[in-house]
Amino acid sequence: MSRRPFIVDASVLVPALMPAAQDGDAANALAALDDRALDVIAPTLIDLEVINAAARRRGMTEREILGVAHRLESIAVTRIDPKLEDVARWCARGLSAYDASYAALAEELDAELLSRVAQLHELLPERAVAEYTPAP
Repeated sequence: MSRRPFIVDASVLVPALMPAAQDGDAANALAALDDRALDVIAPTLIDLEVINAAARRRGMTEREILGVAHRLESIAVTRIDPKLEDVARWCARGLSAYDASYAALAEELDAELLSRVAQLHELLPERAVAEYTPAP
């Protein structure tokens, strides 16, 4: 049986790797990472985005950031970069190059995109999902 491609972005991976005390999104993202029916995919820039969030938004110490880096290396996410031309097309629609890379990858792989980014939901209503739901 082939695994279904499923894109995750940093907006869901950050809470999964650095959950806040009341962050219910973390459990949902972790469930997607653990679903063996999925091939969880992200562009390689996800690692940089998560490290940046740890350092800049969460104000973590060096030791904590290194812990996040080690967790990133251990999670079951396939890193694939989208075609640059596709990223450019999504940027022309108003997305940042970062968000455009997730949109382009979802489109290229005909996959759902788990994201908390409102603009991705607006531009990709048929692909972007706010919650992971296991297949029946």
